[in-house]
Amino acid sequence: MMKKYTNSADEKLFLKKICKYLILFLIFIFLHCISNGQDSTFKTYRVFFRDKGPEKFIPGSPLYQNTLKLFTARALNRRAKVMPSDSLITFDDAPVFQPYINSCLSTGAELKLKLRWKNYIVVLCDSLQSIELENFTFVKEVQPTSQKMTAVKYKGSISAQSVLFEDNNNTLYYDNCDAFNYGNSLNQAALMNIPLLHGFGINGKGVIIGFCDSGFRWKSLPSTQRASVLAEYDFINGDSSTGNKPTDVSTQDFHGTSVFSIVAGFSQGNLIGIAPNADFILSKTENISSERHIEEDNYAAAVEWMESLGADVISSSLGYFRFDSTDSSYAYSELNGHSTIVDRAVNEAVSRGVVCVTAAGNSGSAPETIISPGDADSVITVGAVLYDGVTPAGFTSRGPREDGKIKPNLAAKGVDVFVANAADPNLYNPGNGTSFATPLVAGTVALFLEEFPELTPWELRNYLETTASQANSPDDTLGFGVPDLFKAMEKAGVIISPISTFKMNKFQRIIAYIASANQINNASLYIRFDSLSPFEKFKLYPTSYKYQYAADIPLSLFTVPKADCYVIADDGFSTRRMPYNMYETITIIPNESEIQCGVDPSQLQELATTRNDAYVYPSIVGDNSQNINLVVPIMSESEVHIETYDLLGKNIYSADYPTREAGVATYPIPVNKLLNGSYFILVTYSGGITSIPFLVSR
Repeated sequence: MMKKYTNSADEKLFLKKICKYLILFLIFIFLHCISNGQDSTFKTYRVFFRDKGPEKFIPGSPLYQNTLKLFTARALNRRAKVMPSDSLITFDDAPVFQPYINSCLSTGAELKLKLRWKNYIVVLCDSLQSIELENFTFVKEVQPTSQKMTAVKYKGSISAQSVLFEDNNNTLYYDNCDAFNYGNSLNQAALMNIPLLHGFGINGKGVIIGFCDSGFRWKSLPSTQRASVLAEYDFINGDSSTGNKPTDVSTQDFHGTSVFSIVAGFSQGNLIGIAPNADFILSKTENISSERHIEEDNYAAAVEWMESLGADVISSSLGYFRFDSTDSSYAYSELNGHSTIVDRAVNEAVSRGVVCVTAAGNSGSAPETIISPGDADSVITVGAVLYDGVTPAGFTSRGPREDGKIKPNLAAKGVDVFVANAADPNLYNPGNGTSFATPLVAGTVALFLEEFPELTPWELRNYLETTASQANSPDDTLGFGVPDLFKAMEKAGVIISPISTFKMNKFQRIIAYIASANQINNASLYIRFDSLSPFEKFKLYPTSYKYQYAADIPLSLFTVPKADCYVIADDGFSTRRMPYNMYETITIIPNESEIQCGVDPSQLQELATTRNDAYVYPSIVGDNSQNINLVVPIMSESEVHIETYDLLGKNIYSADYPTREAGVATYPIPVNKLLNGSYFILVTYSGGITSIPFLVSR
């Protein structure tokens, strides 16, 4: 039987309990709703810090040393082109303070990205945790990544001197690979005069190119699986594989794979990349299933990482302007060259010596359709042309930038660009977009830097722009037009290719391609036959092939298994050394061959096997101070007559030598009694006469 309550003290107590439980229940329901509606909805946030911790950034300090460890020697050497020698690393380069990160993660937030230059991290957490993060005293601001990044500053510090350290990279290269058969990829390279440089053996070796894209299925494709990939990282999923994941849509890595193949691909008769012998760093930053600002954060983190590993060039066939409804989009007025997340990232990288190349976008043909970071101050923005190199592609985005600055900067073929197909390893198909024009220019930049590694990003861009197809009439559709790499290199100075070498009877033949906008006056090969001897000078003579110079070095001079050499050439206006760095040399292994990839072997072997004048001209060996020797490669039995003259034509020395059989003959030329100055030798042998200049200098 139900108990009846009357208006008594018990009834009042009961009602009070009911109200209390009801209030608690309502509070529970309210909190539960909040939990379901907000707290359990995880989002990504940028967490900006006020500083980088209490440690001082001075040489020898723990913070300084930890910062230094982030960079390879390649990165520091590249920075030395544009930064003072005592400031190769700066406070902005210092890592985000780990105790701050640990405190943030103690809230339950998950770390997604760390970005040093702007001193923030990206975390995945719920809204209540984001409030906890804001309450830390060392946190400057917390922003949802769905928002545009606002300008948040932190206290900086003076920069300090850096010390170089060595990399240890294992790389693969194409050597002795014959002349290039481009197949359907010829036109995209020929528009920029690339095949001529490939024919010299200039193919990207020694240059590091970084890519930001949607993923790379490079290991399974015949045209890219031998590419020299130094490192790769997936900034979306946080691992070291940039191919597709089980959670990715099936086409996630298609775009990046095709873009990469335009530079790194190598398949004779199908696809020849612009710089197949370069080294590569791959970054997966773009999620094709959405368009959100966090992809910009991924991009910025990737640029920092690739810069620290020594990237010389960073290519991105990506761009940002309109975003999903959950994220705020940009207004064109915000594309001012330095405001967006990706703008800031590429500008920072260029200030550290990296050449950044990016796509203009495919939103043409209206004006002011460039996407970011195509608006960035320091980036080379690339538009698209048709196969004729003149007609703009209808889709290519137009400038000018918000402030009237010309954009894009350059253009390349963007219609029917032949690429590797990630879905079919044996398929090479045409693709369209400024996405495909961009790597063509990035590869061109790599070839330029192989020859002229000392150029700063702005110097290199200036050479490309002022020699491009629209250099005299740039516009907001194609900028300065399609680059002509050979013209740009000629404007930069004397071009000296890597050497090719092989045994030819009793000689080691050395071949180099040398070109200039002016006539080459002198070209010389310097060889050190052992580590204790000085470099000996051999004249390089032009052959019947345009731009080709050669010297035949008697194998008898090689007394050790390896010799060091370098090449110097001048055109009356400038002198250039190859390798450019005076502390570097090239190794020659006598009796062995190394033919640069892309060099036509018929230009080398024909001289050695089918022609009567297979040997090049005589050379002088010696230190030019006491005695020199004239080394003559005699091709058939012949007498040798030698005469020495000064610049006034006065005969200083004459000698006749009896008939010699074919082979190497060495004749001493006494110079110990000659005054300092210039002289020349006339040598007559095998039915011909040759003049050789030499200098006496004590």
